[in-house]
Amino acid sequence: MPDQFMDIPGTETNEKAAVEFKRLVVIGGGSMGRAIVVSAVRHGIEVLLIEKNETTLKQSLQEISDSLDREIARWALTESEKKVLLSSIKGVVEFSEITDEQFLIEALPEN
Repeated sequence: MPDQFMDIPGTETNEKAAVEFKRLVVIGGGSMGRAIVVSAVRHGIEVLLIEKNETTLKQSLQEISDSLDREIARWALTESEKKVLLSSIKGVVEFSEITDEQFLIEALPEN
């Protein structure tokens, strides 16, 4: 029995198999979707946030901005850093914005 994963024929280590991506699509801007968006942009990933309509899209983007404002109030973030993070988020209501090279996460409410 092989002692290590890499000794198994036809396998790769996680390090070799990791896929690097710079663009992410998040479908759903609820609390989970917003957390994913913020985490991704903090790691230098551009995010396309898709919502069901303009009203919920505007609300989701405002919630993200408000959450970053709370971090500014705690001295955990600067206004300049907030602007950089927000500039990496594009909000849309059309699936036609999705391209093949993007990684997609569905974060829709389950109710």
